Amino acid sequence: MKKYFTKYEFRWAFIILLLSLLWTAFEYEMGWHDQDYKMHRYLTFLFIIPLTLGYILFILDKRAHRYKKRFKFKHAFNSAMGLTILIALFTIPIQFLIHYYISPDYLETAKSYSITQGEMTETQARDIYTIKNYVILFPLLYLFFGIFLSIVLGLTLNRDSRKTRAKSRSRR
Repeated sequence: MKKYFTKYEFRWAFIILLLSLLWTAFEYEMGWHDQDYKMHRYLTFLFIIPLTLGYILFILDKRAHRYKKRFKFKHAFNSAMGLTILIALFTIPIQFLIHYYISPDYLETAKSYSITQGEMTETQARDIYTIKNYVILFPLLYLFFGIFLSIVLGLTLNRDSRKTRAKSRSRR
């Protein structure tokens, strides 16, 4: 069986999850989890930038240290998928850490904001904004975004270029 979870995947999963915690603390300090909750809905998506950068740095790190010469699409894709799976799994305890220690009032703020804005009823808000839903939602979001990034980075950051293939054909 191929080894999909190497020290690189674990190291970068830790780095990206730490970045996620720091981002959440930043959101909390900016007031996006309480008085400026309306800003949270728009600005939280900016986390995609450091997340994507983390994936790119991971692929470049793994390519430089593990695959010296050829780094095909399958290597990049499998590596990024390994990272994605680890992040999705470790996101579950991270959600508890976020909602119980970093921003314990976030779910209540989200509920009351949605109700006062007329976006949903109290029952709907109570059913949607639960720790259970966030523990399910965030790993799925990381999985879907990770699959997308794995494909894109596999296609763009591989070293199995046309020049490499042309050189190998000319040697035959």
